[in-house]
Amino acid sequence: MVLFLKQNWDEGWAAPVQSLKGSLRGNNMICSSENIYPEPKVSWSPKPAEQTPSQIVKNDNGLYSISSSASMKLEPPQQFTCNISNENSWKSATYTLYSPVQRSSSVILRCSDSSAPVKSLKWTFNYHQTILTQREDDVTYTESWKTAVERVSEYGDLHLKDLSSKQEGVYLCELHTDQHSFFSRTEIKPKPPCMSRWRNYVSGLSWEHLGILPEELEEVCVDREVWASLMKLWKLLLLWTWSIASGQEPAPAQSLMGEFRGDVMVCGSENIYPEPTVSWNPVPAHQTQPQIVKNDNGLYSISSSASMKLEPPQQFTCNISNENSWKSATYSLNSPVNSSSSVTLQCSDSSAPVKSLKWTFNHNQTILTQNEAGVTYTDSWRTNVEQLSAYGDLHLKDLSSKQEGVYLCELHTDQHSFFSRTELKPEPPSTALTPGQIAGAVFGGLFAICGAITKFFCSEVCSDIRWNRICCRQRYSQEAQSDDI
Repeated sequence: MVLFLKQNWDEGWAAPVQSLKGSLRGNNMICSSENIYPEPKVSWSPKPAEQTPSQIVKNDNGLYSISSSASMKLEPPQQFTCNISNENSWKSATYTLYSPVQRSSSVILRCSDSSAPVKSLKWTFNYHQTILTQREDDVTYTESWKTAVERVSEYGDLHLKDLSSKQEGVYLCELHTDQHSFFSRTEIKPKPPCMSRWRNYVSGLSWEHLGILPEELEEVCVDREVWASLMKLWKLLLLWTWSIASGQEPAPAQSLMGEFRGDVMVCGSENIYPEPTVSWNPVPAHQTQPQIVKNDNGLYSISSSASMKLEPPQQFTCNISNENSWKSATYSLNSPVNSSSSVTLQCSDSSAPVKSLKWTFNHNQTILTQNEAGVTYTDSWRTNVEQLSAYGDLHLKDLSSKQEGVYLCELHTDQHSFFSRTELKPEPPSTALTPGQIAGAVFGGLFAICGAITKFFCSEVCSDIRWNRICCRQRYSQEAQSDDI
């Protein structure tokens, strides 16, 4: 079989990217895949500070293996995406460094922001202790961790309980879905004593501006509300210090503006400082030069557009970032859906809380909008919307040919935006025969068979029974004329 495939690679055979292997160890990210044809390529988004050249190897069967490694600064939160693709397929992996979590009686460690079905999952402690593994819906727990694991969510988040100092350390998650892989790192740290927090976080500058003596702070620090107020004041002091040093207050990317019209994807944001950058993953076939504009207040706006082939399924991610923040958007071209009495249209694979949502039909008809106040339906669509899921999926019912067309979804969470396009096509004509057609075919066949049998029977009978005028009228007439002569 291998020799047969080898001989046919150049005749149109292809080996798509089946799976992606990766790891997140320390600050090092590894991304690889194997047995691919045609030759694949790898890309990272955003571009890491350090990245090794891709290693591409062709084996004796003509198949390619590819591997790439990159490193990140251990300054959470951070997130990078690796994409391995060729002309026919792609797989991607997301590497996330989450903010540390302080140990308490119970904690929740996040694995990913995906809501796609889990194919495999593994949680590890301090790189070598396996906590649990999961295949499909089957979860296996390590004995020494059974009492500490309260549960694992359907999306891979780990709920821990009754923790002690022995469970302080680094937790790694590895999760795989059909199309995507996720690798995350979260550290559980000890809860420092109150005075240690003060000495670590409040410098001489904040001490001077707060005007609180150490012994006074020690008395009120046990009150969470007081401590929260102090931390808010500390953040204001940090911004004030930055503005003095640079002459400009940092302005993170607050929101991302995007659009998905036809084959064009638009990605932008505004009022950002310091100057931002934009990157696409995978790199689109056609991409415009990013437009960066600085306004009178010293803040930057950035915009970029790219196009994709309208050959679903496809997915691209745009990332806008600077030294202090990042926002990203995913553009998905979903496979067409055949119209039926009821259909479900997917908006995203995110399980994060929805900040805003909008479904549109044929680019100009608003179906519904959602914000923190609730969901608002357009009157003409209210009877066709059966349900809107918690993650933005649209369930439609009682559809007719009027509802066939292009459906666009725009969904925003705190960190990410999603833009999807799904076409609802007419149901293809049935190839099954109707009862009338079946009856006609049966009777037609029987008639043909009866005719053939009659012809054969008459020819045989006429040779022996000349008086059979019903079957042999023509032959009998010819012979009668011969007798008269």
